[in-house]
Amino acid sequence: MKTMAQEGNKVFVVLDEEQQMLLERINVDRDPEEALEFIEEVILPQVKDKGQPCFEGYEKFLKKK
Repeated sequence: MKTMAQEGNKVFVVLDEEQQMLLERINVDRDPEEALEFIEEVILPQVKDKGQPCFEGYEKFLKKK
């Protein structure tokens, strides 16, 4: 289940169990490449079209595909 709710300037993203486990592993490993990939594949698709200014210009940080 992937949903997003906004409250003020905060963005809340709901992760399924597999995504939560992956995020925990990224936190333990402290791998910045894996963290960026997680943000690109899981977080951004849920929030990029929601008009949040904190995500403006994020494309310049993503890997060129």
